[in-house]
Amino acid sequence: MGQIGQRFRLKSPSMGTVLQQDGKKIVFQIPAGSEIVAIDPIPEQLSKNQLCKVNIQWRGRTMTMYLVDVQERGERIQTAEAK
Repeated sequence: MGQIGQRFRLKSPSMGTVLQQDGKKIVFQIPAGSEIVAIDPIPEQLSKNQLCKVNIQWRGRTMTMYLVDVQERGERIQTAEAK
């Protein structure tokens, strides 16, 4: 199982969604090269569930992304603590 707080750098643009208090969703395109932080654990093994979503942080915003997007489009960034 992956760690909470794991950092990823996106290799290609991906979509993130923020749910507003009024129930409306705002979709953001997160550019390639951006760093995101996983709030939920990200497993090492590629997910077979194409609809599973995880919470992440990007630029101080908490949003959701599809797990498979994080796994396929992101590369894990090794931190000093993880080494």
